[in-house]
Formats: sequence, C-alpha cells, structure tokens
Amino acid sequence: MTTKIERFNKWWLMLLLVLAPMLQAQVTVGGNTPPQEFSILEVLSNEKRGLRLPQLTAEQRQILEDSDAFKAEIDGKAKGLTIFNTTNHCMETWNGEQWISMCREEVCEPITDVRISGSTVICQGDASTITLTATTSGGSAVSYEWYKDNLLVSTTTENTYAVPAAINSTAGIHIYAVKAINECSTWTSMATYVAVNALPSAPSVTASVQAVANTSFTLLATPPTGCEIVWYTEATGGTAVATGNSYTVTGGLAAGTYYYYAESRNTSSGCTSSTRSMVTVSMPVFSPIYNVDSGTTSLNTSGIFINGTEDNKTRGTGVSHPTRVAGVFRYTGGDGRAFSAVSTTVNGITVTIPAGTLANGEGRLSVRVSGSPARTMAGKAFDIPVTVIGQQLYVRVSVGCGAYTSEIRTIPSTGGDPAWLQFQCYNLGANMTVSPLVANAALIGSYYAWGRKTVTYEKYHTANKAGWGDGKDYTLDQIWNNSLNPPKGPNDPCPSGWKIPSASQIRSLFTLDNISSNEPAKATSNKWTKVGTIELNSVSGYRVGSALFFPNSGYLFNANYPQAAGVDLHTSTASSSTGGHWWLVGTNDKVYYLNNSGNNGMHRPIRCVAE
Repeated sequence: MTTKIERFNKWWLMLLLVLAPMLQAQVTVGGNTPPQEFSILEVLSNEKRGLRLPQLTAEQRQILEDSDAFKAEIDGKAKGLTIFNTTNHCMETWNGEQWISMCREEVCEPITDVRISGSTVICQGDASTITLTATTSGGSAVSYEWYKDNLLVSTTTENTYAVPAAINSTAGIHIYAVKAINECSTWTSMATYVAVNALPSAPSVTASVQAVANTSFTLLATPPTGCEIVWYTEATGGTAVATGNSYTVTGGLAAGTYYYYAESRNTSSGCTSSTRSMVTVSMPVFSPIYNVDSGTTSLNTSGIFINGTEDNKTRGTGVSHPTRVAGVFRYTGGDGRAFSAVSTTVNGITVTIPAGTLANGEGRLSVRVSGSPARTMAGKAFDIPVTVIGQQLYVRVSVGCGAYTSEIRTIPSTGGDPAWLQFQCYNLGANMTVSPLVANAALIGSYYAWGRKTVTYEKYHTANKAGWGDGKDYTLDQIWNNSLNPPKGPNDPCPSGWKIPSASQIRSLFTLDNISSNEPAKATSNKWTKVGTIELNSVSGYRVGSALFFPNSGYLFNANYPQAAGVDLHTSTASSSTGGHWWLVGTNDKVYYLNNSGNNGMHRPIRCVAE
C-alpha cells in the first residue's frame, strides 16, 4: 500500500521533472530562500495556495493517449507526463506503459462498452442451461448486474450468467441485458433475446404394419407443418436410421415383431417432438388356424361321412367315401415356400392337404377327406390330428347325420364332441335311396298323429296320456318329461336305439334358451340354411349345420294331403294331458315351438334321434 508521504514525495518529484527542462538554474517559488543543492525548483507553501496541475477527465485523457503525438513518444518523452484526473479525482503519471495513480496502485479505466455472447436459442423442455458471457471494452468491470425482461435477476462478480433451465418449460422470447460496473464507470449492454422454441407434435403413423419375413416393407409418417421425419429403432436416444416421410426397410428380417419410431424435427429451430410415434411391424411365422373356433359355431373344416343303405346308428361306417373337399385351413405368416402333400389316416378316415405353395402373408390350405370310417366312430363328430408344415392341427369330421346342441366346440376332440347329437338321416317312412342332404319331396316320409305308434290318418282322436313319453301318469305341462334327453315312451314309433326328440332337444339345435319363436338366422348352436322357398308343396327345407336336413312337409288336418307349408315335426313332449308339442319353421322364416291345444287331428312327420 502506498503511504501518503510516499505519494507526496512522488508528487514533488514528478513536478520537478516536469519543470526541470524550463529552468536554467535553481529556483525557489514562494520565498527568498535559495533552493537546496539537489533541487532545481522548490515551491514554498504560504499556507494559502497550492500548485494546480492540468485538469483532464478520463475521456479526455483517453483522447490524449490516442493522439499521434503521444503515441510517437509513448515510451520516450511521454514518460513522466502528469495530470489530475477529474473523473477519479487522482493525480496520474504515465510510466511508459500505463497511468500510475497517486491515489492507488492502478488507474481506474472506464468501461466503454459491454456485449453479451453465447447461445440464445433453446428448445422447450431442454434440461440444459444457456450460459451468457459479458465482454467489456475499455476498463474491466468489478461487478455485473444481469437483467431478464427488465427485472434484476443476478448480481455477481463473474462475467457469466447461467440461464435457469426452468424457463425452458414454456415457449417464448426473453430479453436479457447486463450492466458492467467498475470504480469509475458503468455500462449497460444492448438487449439480447433468448428464444425458447416450441416443440413440434409427434408425427402421424400407421401404428401396425403387417409384413412378410425376408421381404422389404415401407413405413410411412406424416409430420406437422415445417417439420421432417427422423426414424429410429429406439423409443428414446439411439442413432437415426433414416430421414424422410417414408422409410423402406430392405429384406433380411426373420419372422417376428419389430418396432420403429418416427420423430418430428422442426427444420428451422431443430427442435424435436417430445415423444416418438411407434410403428409395430409384425412378421408372423406360418400360423394356421384350428378348424374349430372355440366357443363359436364356426368350423373351418368339416368332413361328412353319411353314405350307407340303412338309416341305422352305424350309418356312414364301413362304407367307402370318395375324396371330397372338406373346407380349408386359414393361415397367416406365409412366406411363399413350396410344401409337399400331407396325408394322415385315423380310424379309417384319410385327411389330405395337397402339395402347393404358401402365399406371402395370409392364405388358405384346401383340406380333403376320404375313406371308410371305423364303426367305433359312428354317430360322432371328432377331430383328426394332422401336422401341416410343422404345425399340429385338427380336421373336424362327423360320421352319420346330426347337429350340435350347443354353441361351444371342444378343441381338440379326438374321441367325439359331447355337443353332437345324432339324428336319423331321414324322416320315418321316407325314401332312403335319395341323398338325405339335398331337398327332395321323397324325404318327407309318413305323417303321424301325436301319441300314435302307427301311421293312421285320423280326423280326430283322443291322445293316449302315455303317448310317446315315459308312461308316467302326468296331467300337467311336461307330462312326458321336458328334460333335454327324456327316456323313450312305450308308443314311440322310432326303431330300436332311436326315439322321438323332446322339445328341448329340438330347441337346442337352435338355441338353449326358452324363446318360443325366433329367426333361424339367429341360431347360435348351428347355422340354419334355407334351401328353396318354403311354400305349400314346394321342394324346399332347412339344412342345419352340414350334416342334417329337414324337408318342407307341412301337416295334414281334416284331409289326407298337406294343408300348410313349413318344416313341421312332432316332439315327444306333452303340453297337457291331451296334447303334445310340435315345432315348425314356417313360410315367414321363423321357428316355433307350439302345442296341439287339445286338437290332435294334425298329422306330422317324425325325425328320430339317438337314445
């Protein structure tokens, strides 16, 4: 630290150096005392006045320093130049390199400018911070005041300011300025604008894409306005694999599931969407579908074996059936490969899938059946296992006529589906030389009065209470037992091993509920297909599933000829002590479960069901 005495001595020394060139001899100012031997000039105080040096402001001093004359002698005659700086109120002397203040170690140099540098653009939500740097011209600052949107946010001795990441949460423009301060000056910078750019929305994509293994496929995305698409294989981070609205992935990918991600990038700000839109690409392996869809009536394959000469319970067995198409196996994930024929024989039935070539993606395999079913499979609907290109599948076949009594299908059922109910293929008395599944008047057969064991036309008759039921002396509804499978009654005209179906059994072919009438198209147990037009004397009827057909027969009443149209058949269920249930599908294409209401003069055909 420079003491006052040292400063005073320096002052006199500098004064003498300034005045020395002008003196021709030793001089005393302010008195008659001669100067000391070592002095050229001595100024004596009269205790009233002092010595006044040239008065310059810091700015004027700078002009002096910048002059050509000063620069020419900056390290020569300019040395020792002394002034009084009216800005910092100090006497200053030039030492050839800088001004030396008599007040302090260094002369305060005023700040003449301050500018802000650093990144001024950031994306909304960016976790990083922006650092602003203040650079001064002229003198150095000893402190800085930082302002955001005209509000003081920081006072520091550092020339940098870290903009908090919190401002990045909202898009917008913020104005920053800095005030640089030292002992002799202050300077405020021009405004600097920091832009927080909004993020674009994620692009629109097709979320799920089906492709074929080892082939090329193209992904598409639609970006927001002003943006481009950048593709990745990771949901976050990672390296971009492509840029553009479309991205074609060349072949080489094996079967499986792959994920791609599309990101929006603003072409002006470079900001990207906060999330990426995922595209799932599925390349399934060859995957055929079972022939039976569990819980539904849908069958992909259904081989029917009904050939025979008698309408007995073993019909369809022991008889050769030529090869015929029995449906298809639907599949996905085909890869265009060729495959050899597949053939499997079980219980005398041969299942064949001809050689062919898989489609690329979805396709179908034709299924064929043939053979002579074993007697142990009579009256059953069961599945035959077959291996197709490494996949275990099952082909559903049925032996003899019948239909399902429930919408539930067992998968797989190699021993027989319990929901299958075997029927005789023909009405009692029908011509058994014609096909039982093709509409023909010869399928109608004989007409019976309810409760009678023989075919007799009776205009009116009194029904036997025992009728076709179990012989018990019931007098109310369900007199013959309306359970799903009641026992055979003593007057039942069906041959051994067969009986007249109950109303519940007939109802189960359509639905298991107790609705008395409905449309066959709404059936849930089997698909009911109308053949021809149901009208009086027309050759028509309904096919139930694929192995049962009921002809349009109408009924007889007061005459020995049909007097109405419809699939019209008796049941074994009694509705009272004098009448039984019957059912029909009429000309209005609705199914009805009705009773005779005491009028048993109506004669109808009978279709027997297995006991």
